[in-house]
Amino acid sequence: VQRCGRKGFAPGVDDCTEIASGLSSPEGIATDTFKNVYVIETGTSSLLKMSKTGKNQTTIATGLVSPTFVAVDSFNEVYVSQG
Repeated sequence: VQRCGRKGFAPGVDDCTEIASGLSSPEGIATDTFKNVYVIETGTSSLLKMSKTGKNQTTIATGLVSPTFVAVDSFNEVYVSQG
């Protein structure tokens, strides 16, 4: 997973930063208002939460049934589609 772009600039190869590697089949991705990143890891049927820098990574849900999509609303509630 890479974070790309800078304020006022179009994203490009030169301004991407890797925030996660070694994930098992990452699929859906979303961010909250605190710039945390949520990633569906289909290989382990789990949902990961990481800081925008990737230094803090937490598994917040496991045992999901065929997860494919994650969304975060304006209240920072996280939703995952399964199935």
